[in-house]
Amino acid sequence: MPFSINTNVESLQAQNYLQTSTAFQNKTISEVTSGLRITQSGDDAAGLAIANGYQAQEAVLTQGLQNATDGQSQLQIMDGGMSNITQLLDRASTLASESATGTFTGSRDDLNTEFQSVLGEIDRQAQAIGLNTGGEFAKNLSVFIGGGTASGNINAISDGSVSVNLSQSTVDSASLGLQGVQAIGTTGTDIGTGSGSTSVSNILANATNAASETTPNTTTFYLKGPGFSGQGVAIAVNTKNIGDTSDLVGAINSAIQAAGNNGTQQGTALANAGITASVNTDAAGRQQLTFNSSVAAFQVQAGDQTANALLGNFSPLEG
Repeated sequence: MPFSINTNVESLQAQNYLQTSTAFQNKTISEVTSGLRITQSGDDAAGLAIANGYQAQEAVLTQGLQNATDGQSQLQIMDGGMSNITQLLDRASTLASESATGTFTGSRDDLNTEFQSVLGEIDRQAQAIGLNTGGEFAKNLSVFIGGGTASGNINAISDGSVSVNLSQSTVDSASLGLQGVQAIGTTGTDIGTGSGSTSVSNILANATNAASETTPNTTTFYLKGPGFSGQGVAIAVNTKNIGDTSDLVGAINSAIQAAGNNGTQQGTALANAGITASVNTDAAGRQQLTFNSSVAAFQVQAGDQTANALLGNFSPLEG
């Protein structure tokens, strides 16, 4: 049985034109609503690659701006902390000045108690802002802003970073010189074995020096500081078997330890001050006797001519 297929060519053409028009309309609407000329790789592959590169740079710069803002906020926090530390330093200076005057009639132990609490608060606030010794921000910080380009031996990250060096900006009590006090003999003296006239052995063998000692073969130093002021604590150093500066330092430290364990309130304060003797060797190789404390300021005074000579003929030494 014969049959025939009738095709409406005009209708097919109309449908094709409608599909093309709809596709163009959708693309136009997509461009208008997105604000982008290229909405898919088929629009412009090369242009899309360039646009994506710019978009990545924009993302980096946006975060870089946030990094800079965060850094600025942290610096403002540090500034506020250092302002508080400045006020604490003013109080510490006031307490030290009050204790230094000879007309003060109150308790220097109370002054020292407050002084030590002030130092503790300084350390606490320095730690809170990360500027204590070894603190979180006490180093050379690199803040990445972005936008850097590679050139020669400099990479893009280094070129796009801002350096803020806070390694020398610590503000705890140790960094401010409020701990670790040292008293040193007169510069230029030499009590070492290299000295012909002022060596330890010659000082101890000097008849005038020996005659000034209350007890033979024993020279006396007096240490004075918070809690052991007034007459101070007598440090009786056995000099019988001393030959050089290392022997002298060992004997003095043994005498300081013994005085700190004498069971008195002053002895306990002396022990808490952490005073130790050592030898300083200057650039010329000369040696001087030094006393160091990890806690508080103090004084060293000679009790006889031998001690005075060992100190470098300078009395009192004040840390």
